[in-house]
Amino acid sequence: EAPAVSEPVAPIEAAKPQVKLGVVAADRLNVRLGAGIKHPVAGVLVKGTKVNVIGKSGAWLELQAPPELKVYVSEAYVSDGKVTAPLTMRPAMDAKAVSLGQLPVGAEIKLLDERKFGWVRIVPPETLLVYAFEDYIDIEAEPQTVSAESSR
Repeated sequence: EAPAVSEPVAPIEAAKPQVKLGVVAADRLNVRLGAGIKHPVAGVLVKGTKVNVIGKSGAWLELQAPPELKVYVSEAYVSDGKVTAPLTMRPAMDAKAVSLGQLPVGAEIKLLDERKFGWVRIVPPETLLVYAFEDYIDIEAEPQTVSAESSR
């Protein structure tokens, strides 16, 4: 008796994240580094700012940091739009400001024109996540499947 021939199996595709589009409904909204009031403030967003909601933790929404979020790095460790040493992101031009996380050596960053005292403002990387209380974000009804590249 001949062995059974199995059908070829289609490769499993990685699930694309369901990103919901939201808009800040509060006049000024503190976004935090974690889901809860005890986490440090990462920055402030103003009413009308559009955000990508990528998750939820309790009553807190996980957001990709929008371009409007102020993120600064030391200009001394940036050359030709690349990080030359591990580099801490901060919400203010102050080495004592809370850390928003680190960028690794070689990371490509987009510099903005805001420079002062050896600091430069950058576009937040896609990997920078912040949290907002759900009552202050209006979410569109239909989720959209987007790739990481097109979600910014």
